[in-house]
Amino acid sequence: MDRILAIAGNTLRETNRNRVMYVLLLFAVMMILGSVTMGKLALHEPVILIKDLGLAAISLFGMIIAVYLGVTVVHRELEQKTVYFIIPKPLHRTEFLLGKFLGMAATLVIQVTVMSGVFFLVLLAYGGGATEVLLKALLLTLAEMLLILSVSLFLSSLTGPILAGFLSLALFVLGRSSEFMRQLSHSGKTGWSALDVLLQGAYYVVPDFHLFAVSGAVNQRVSIHGEFFTWGYVGYAGGYAALYITILLGLTMVRLRRKDLV
Repeated sequence: MDRILAIAGNTLRETNRNRVMYVLLLFAVMMILGSVTMGKLALHEPVILIKDLGLAAISLFGMIIAVYLGVTVVHRELEQKTVYFIIPKPLHRTEFLLGKFLGMAATLVIQVTVMSGVFFLVLLAYGGGATEVLLKALLLTLAEMLLILSVSLFLSSLTGPILAGFLSLALFVLGRSSEFMRQLSHSGKTGWSALDVLLQGAYYVVPDFHLFAVSGAVNQRVSIHGEFFTWGYVGYAGGYAALYITILLGLTMVRLRRKDLV
């Protein structure tokens, strides 16, 4: 555990020194602050629009940051061959991977905390503030970020960072469309049975990112404008994310063990 935490701490320091992280965080903060302008254009209850846009900004840039970390951090270690000097020492490859993932996860937590702080300050200025519903929504968003981080980390072990990034974004879009895929495959409207089988397979294999989608619409699975989801739902979604993360990290470890690093 000491070796894993040492790798995690070193990864956290490296990512916090990365200028790209600050640029993405700056854009996210600017988008959150820009929601104030959009809120002023709302005819009724500007706080509602600010909540929707603020959470959308945190989700969007959090996803981008997670994909960027997943496809670059470990790949950079392999490209710069620094891992060659770490792995042969008394450090297992599994420990190295877990340490890297924990460091990147800690970076995401810090990023979400900063964006959430700005978000709550904006809401406070308009008579709103932190609520239990918003806390649930942010926890769901963080779970989604950790899941997409594990997806991009696994894909980066199979291919280059650019292709892995595109594939991660594609899987994210598919995962957000999981309900549509399920309905389309069961409706038989595609007119092609093989496509129905493919859609059903994608539905069960691709992570269900729609599970974490936070929406302002009351007819959605998760809505921030009312108690439409409970702590039990948050726990279920968190357990779902933890299961997928465990599977993906296991597959990444298998892939890393097959690489010739020594």
